[in-house]
Amino acid sequence: MIETIKNYKLKEFLLQDIELVIEYVNVLQYVVPVETEQLVFDLTLREVDYIKTHLFSTDTEALVEIISTVQKIKPTEVYHMPIITFYGIYNSIKQQTESIIKGEEQALGNGIVNFKWEQVRGNERLSRFGVYNVLDNLANGDVLKYEAIFNLPYAVVMQKLVMNKIKDEIQYEMNAIKDEKIIK
Repeated sequence: MIETIKNYKLKEFLLQDIELVIEYVNVLQYVVPVETEQLVFDLTLREVDYIKTHLFSTDTEALVEIISTVQKIKPTEVYHMPIITFYGIYNSIKQQTESIIKGEEQALGNGIVNFKWEQVRGNERLSRFGVYNVLDNLANGDVLKYEAIFNLPYAVVMQKLVMNKIKDEIQYEMNAIKDEKIIK
């Protein structure tokens, strides 16, 4: 059990014995999140996707890249950061990312059940393409537009996806009304 924490620079911390690193990480995960230079929500779709893909991994270089991006600093500066500062930033990015994921699920969750889509396991089969489903949707299938969409602010992309969902729901409801009139 650790009684005191030595506030190593990240590069020094990574050179420590693995048992010590594990003990520290078990404590450092509770460091209070600190304000970040940029909010994750204000980054580009590409940056948010990278964060969502790598934040929960054990890939140190990816975590350094994430903090470098959010803090607008060079990766070398992250390696010179005290570990308590590093974990305060990491924990903030983690909270922000979890909030984004929860917001996506709430805002873009399936309001209309398409039984045929469910029957052929559409979501399950396309899930392996990850963010490319979003790119394809917004580019209307034009792969030449993917890069431009990837570089849009995440907030703009999210707003457009929510608007598309609402439009689809309205169209579904209008079709249901039309179908009712035909039956009468």
